[in-house]
Amino acid sequence: MIETVKREPVFHVGCSELTGAIYAGIINKKGTKWLKQTDVTQEALAAVRDHFMNAYSSQKEPVGTVGYQWTTKDGKTITLQLNIAETHERSDLIA
Repeated sequence: MIETVKREPVFHVGCSELTGAIYAGIINKKGTKWLKQTDVTQEALAAVRDHFMNAYSSQKEPVGTVGYQWTTKDGKTITLQLNIAETHERSDLIA
């Protein structure tokens, strides 16, 4: 008897090139089409903020900046960082 294995749908997170929104949802097995998606932009940004804050607070001697860097195929550097300051100059940016 041949046993078939049912593959689960693939959960994915991606960014729309058209709108800039961050989506989470299910994509097809080939990874070429969304089957179900939800805009999670605000939640994703808050999760990244919280991730950075956890990294900051877990340092032995916290510094004002935490982040990540990636190198692109053409040799450029992309930096994503969180700067932490004691002032509240831009409280309008806090979500």
